Amino acid sequence: MCYGAPAGIESQEVPVTSFKFPTRNLFIFTLIIWAGLAGMSAADGNLNCDAYANAAVTQQHQNVAIGCGYSGGAWSGDFIGHRNWCLRADVVMENLTDEDRARAGALEICLAKAQACDAYTSLAISENGLNRQYQCGFTGGRWSDNGAGHRAWCMSASPEDSLNEMQIRSDTIKTCLPADEQLINIDLQNVLSKQQQTLQMISNFSKILHDTSMSVIRKIGG
Repeated sequence: MCYGAPAGIESQEVPVTSFKFPTRNLFIFTLIIWAGLAGMSAADGNLNCDAYANAAVTQQHQNVAIGCGYSGGAWSGDFIGHRNWCLRADVVMENLTDEDRARAGALEICLAKAQACDAYTSLAISENGLNRQYQCGFTGGRWSDNGAGHRAWCMSASPEDSLNEMQIRSDTIKTCLPADEQLINIDLQNVLSKQQQTLQMISNFSKILHDTSMSVIRKIGG
């Protein structure tokens, strides 16, 4: 999953290689998906299972590229598998629409988190730069230049845990810098600016997560 149970504090992280998805390509992916979905229903009401399968496979490619980690039958790159499911006698257009919307909603959540985690990673590396610059001596996974490791940890952690890690690093690095230096250090000011941007992106992700949860609750409540 893109989110879930806390993965523990980042100082205990195990570096993981993670592919960084160029988020500007999301719009292109979305156009491809909707172009396929537009042709799902023919004039006689029959389902266009080729279009459905193509859209499902494209969404799976996004899942892998962003690093969401979604799995299961709905998240398969098997075109034939998706098409055969669509061709089942008990499957109707509403089923296809529901499946597509569920995947699209999950990808929206994951993309928001991926963007927030990219910002989180940039901030973590900048703060470790200050750690080295002032020879503070802080060590461990929290104080690392391993961007893939920071991002992978963030993607597995809750927004609350990510914010907590940010606060710990910020408070810790300030203990190493003299008070007068904190006011004039340009690198520190840049870090503080990044921190505000990251806070906003994580807050945006939390809002999307909350809104999606409420939408599901309302749907279940009928």
